[in-house]
Amino acid sequence: MASIFTIGEQKKRPGVYFSYTKDAGARYPGIPLGNAAVLVKSDFGALGQVERLKSYKDAIAAFRDGGTVDVIRQIFLGGAKAVYAVRVGSGGTAAAYSVLDSAETAVATLSTKFPSTRTLTVSIQDSIVNDGTAAVTLYDGTAELERIVFGNGAADSAANLIAAVNTKSRYLSAVAEAASANAIAEVSQDPFTAGAAVTTATQDYANALDALVQYDWTVAAVDTTDSDVTALLVQFAQGLEQNGRFALAVIGCPPDNDISANIAAAKSVNSHNSVVVGAGFTDIEGGAVTGAYSAARIAGIIAATPSNASVTHKVLADAADITGTILSSDYESAIDSGLLLLSRSASGEIWIESGITSLSSPHDNEDGGWKKIKRTMIRFELMTRLGIAVDALVGQVNNDNDGIATVLQEANGVIGAMVSENKLKPGSYVELSADTPPTDDSAWFNVYANDVDSLEKLYFLFSFNYGGIA
Repeated sequence: MASIFTIGEQKKRPGVYFSYTKDAGARYPGIPLGNAAVLVKSDFGALGQVERLKSYKDAIAAFRDGGTVDVIRQIFLGGAKAVYAVRVGSGGTAAAYSVLDSAETAVATLSTKFPSTRTLTVSIQDSIVNDGTAAVTLYDGTAELERIVFGNGAADSAANLIAAVNTKSRYLSAVAEAASANAIAEVSQDPFTAGAAVTTATQDYANALDALVQYDWTVAAVDTTDSDVTALLVQFAQGLEQNGRFALAVIGCPPDNDISANIAAAKSVNSHNSVVVGAGFTDIEGGAVTGAYSAARIAGIIAATPSNASVTHKVLADAADITGTILSSDYESAIDSGLLLLSRSASGEIWIESGITSLSSPHDNEDGGWKKIKRTMIRFELMTRLGIAVDALVGQVNNDNDGIATVLQEANGVIGAMVSENKLKPGSYVELSADTPPTDDSAWFNVYANDVDSLEKLYFLFSFNYGGIA
């Protein structure tokens, strides 16, 4: 019969002994799954500031529902867990409201902390429960955005309101106007004076992309199919790779393009850092999801899909039909040109035809694996995880046999973890380069990584015999 042993203990009698401990967790952790980034236009919300959103409800709280904010909803519908969003634009002015006291003297000005043309209103109401207090409530239509309580009814009422707003408000700031010894006057959904609209140029998108660099996401989209902006996003993703960051840029095609124009556009991009989406769909409510919006949906799907799974034939559950006309021959041309399309399954569902990047003509240092989203994401993940694992060793080990062995142990540990996760095939490994020996403070390593593809083409040969099988 087996019995228990204490770790480190050696028993005298022959037999079977058990012990147990708590799993310390993965030594070589994966990368966060489900994080996407997007740039949007709106008439509300902080300008040029990154907002981390965990739901579309968070997006509404940050930006309301104007402009192109619905692209964020599409990313979440695709399955993203978090979206790093930036409102793009420059210029514009804040919406403002003049606060009056009981003598109708302007004692403070409330302003949005950002440019806004949105129709906002404010209520200031004395409390019926707590004497000497009131609340200033900001509304967007009938939606209450925030409610801030302040002391009212004494000589310092205006100062109390200003301090409360500047301390507690997400959306408003307050400045003093005329001095007053009176209470703040009550109002009910009094309108703000709308500010001037922001302007949006390609440089504003460039500035917003720069703000996203420090955050942890793997897929990015924009709210437009403007060729200058989409080219900027692709170049941004390519630039990140040169600096050791890996991400996919997902861009859409103009909704009024025909399929041949989209095929040509994808072929001109020709980058493993990007996915060009050339088809839209109508949802079950009859709404058209095209251009930047269909690209956003695909971006969400890619962000939410682990690298050991494929987006090929991933179903869009709420899609009812594909927009535009796509012929059978178009699908083959699209695959050859690096254009991602939607198609209809045998059961009538709308799904991604083939999970491909826009790479159609590999460069000298690229193989065909970079044409697949799945294999590209595995490669991005491998380089990211290996970099994290060995970065902690830089300057901390000597450039000798022991130091090299430590680096190899960590690097091969990442390889082993990804093999066990069905991302790399057994036999993948890291070794010290035999062609470039270590010298001074430098060492070179070769990584042999065989990433796992998905099974996408099934061939069956049927043999039939009219007279029966003997």
